[in-house]
Amino acid sequence: MFRRIFFIAANTFRETIRNKILYAILAFALFVIGMTFFLADLSVGDFARIIADVGLASIHIFGVIMAVFLGITLVSNEVDRKTIYILLSKPVRRFEFIFGKTLGLSITLLFTTLAMATVLFLVHLSYRYGGRSEVGIFIAAAGIYMELVLLTCLASLFSTFTTPVLSAIFTLSLFLVGHLTKYLYVLGEQSKVEAVRWASRF
Repeated sequence: MFRRIFFIAANTFRETIRNKILYAILAFALFVIGMTFFLADLSVGDFARIIADVGLASIHIFGVIMAVFLGITLVSNEVDRKTIYILLSKPVRRFEFIFGKTLGLSITLLFTTLAMATVLFLVHLSYRYGGRSEVGIFIAAAGIYMELVLLTCLASLFSTFTTPVLSAIFTLSLFLVGHLTKYLYVLGEQSKVEAVRWASRF
């Protein structure tokens, strides 16, 4: 079982790493992260903190784009190319196929997140001119990566029974709800309607 999952994951990694759109998104993300060096010079305040905040936000945003875009096409691409029928006709279970595809994409996201975090670390280090650099950038990037893995799992789940467009809508909706939960709770507690306050606690 693990051998089949590993084979599917390795094949998925090779496919996604050759995706031109992935490289386009990654290149633009690295460009934006690199530009934070010049953005800090135009800002007022703790310049090193600005570089870290803007850079991590860029990693988060572009990571979400990659996770959702690649995740929603995991199954649909195989169906369009008819390769899924060949795979499932062999002794490969459905959960092995889905798990292997998700694992392969997660490995791809690991490399892209690490690449973006490394560029941000170097930009941050160069701005300090050899001074103390925040290794916490990699800790924050690890947290972002865990969220991207969760998004990948959701996108893979939705891609098994809906179209790519609906999969993207459902995945992004859950992503937004997850990030807005705290604000919805605060707004609900400030409401004068008891039912709204009760609902906000859930």
